[in-house]
Amino acid sequence: QGRGAAVTSLICAIAAFVLLGFCIIAGATKVDESLIGGIFILSALLALVGAVLGIVAAAKSNRDTSPHNAKTLAVVALVLNGLYLTLTIVFLILGAVAD
Repeated sequence: QGRGAAVTSLICAIAAFVLLGFCIIAGATKVDESLIGGIFILSALLALVGAVLGIVAAAKSNRDTSPHNAKTLAVVALVLNGLYLTLTIVFLILGAVAD
């Protein structure tokens, strides 16, 4: 139970970090700012969905008593999504201060 949600949460976290890297590289090469902003918002939404799925997967895996439950995967995905959301908040604060 919860294995699919845990894997999906981890995929969301990885995709969010990849999109963040794209935003950083695109910002350094002077790509259109509206495109970068849209991708940044998409990556933040992916991380938010991933965090919710990580919570759901962790809760479901608590009920699963088999030795092959997905609790570790759910916790790792939840930590990665939380780290991404924290970075997003820091970047938004730094952007507001810079303007």
